[in-house]
Amino acid sequence: MKNMSKNILLLPWYMIQIFRQAKSFKTNPIIGNQTLNRLGLHAFRVVVSHIIMKFKMFSLAFSIPKGLRKSYYEKGYIILDKVLDKDIFDNIVNETYTENSEIRECIQGNTLTQRIHLSKNNLTDTKGIQNFLAQKNIVALFKFTSGKNHRPLSHIQVIKNNYITGKHDPQKTLHRDTFHPTMKYWFFLQDVGEDIAPFTYVEGSNRLTWKRLKWEYKKKYLYP
Repeated sequence: MKNMSKNILLLPWYMIQIFRQAKSFKTNPIIGNQTLNRLGLHAFRVVVSHIIMKFKMFSLAFSIPKGLRKSYYEKGYIILDKVLDKDIFDNIVNETYTENSEIRECIQGNTLTQRIHLSKNNLTDTKGIQNFLAQKNIVALFKFTSGKNHRPLSHIQVIKNNYITGKHDPQKTLHRDTFHPTMKYWFFLQDVGEDIAPFTYVEGSNRLTWKRLKWEYKKKYLYP
């Protein structure tokens, strides 16, 4: 009875979340409703989110070279090699390893992830990083790929594999983070070999095909 009363009170907020990026099938009884999802609610949200993203990317694509746009549309990623001169790159590496700001940690399975949020407050002594994140061509790519007219959140990140004895790290299983298009970027300070768990991406998985939509519709959280 208590949960029912709570759900009734929060019904307007649950309804609003349908049209936002909320993704939890457990905390929102409308998003997680099996009857509504059998009728196509989840599939509808997936389609609409991709349509909106396409429109946003189109409006932010005017300054992006055609080859980079094509790569992102078709493959879902863009790779840029040697984007900085060696002196500038070395300066960024030095700033990264000497940055002394608050470190936030999380453990998933047997993996430790550490992050320092690159906010205005802790960029005052990191001119190289600050200048890199402000480069017009880089900022344009950030905006285009994220479909947002502002820079994404940036962090200094360290991932320590097999840090503790524990369960399998879920990050190492191929997955998608959410139902709607999203963007992440990495600027690597060292070569990443196959022996140290490199980032892995399924080429073309960004495209909303009919097969992908059927997969979304039949996900086990819709039909347990």
